[in-house]
Amino acid sequence: LLYQISKWSKKRVMDQRRIRIKRTRKQCLMLWKLISMSALLGALKSARKDHRNNT
Repeated sequence: LLYQISKWSKKRVMDQRRIRIKRTRKQCLMLWKLISMSALLGALKSARKDHRNNT
C-alpha cells in the first residue's frame, strides 16, 4: 500500500510539473507575441514618420 501511494504521489508531482511547464510555455508565447506586435507597430510608426519627412 505504501509503495503504491508513493508511486501515485510521484506521478502526481510529475503531472503538476508538466502542467506548470505547459503554463509557462504559454505565457512565454503570449509575451513573445506581445513583444513582436509592439515591435511591428513601432516599425510601422517610424516608417510612417520617414514617409512624411520624405514628402
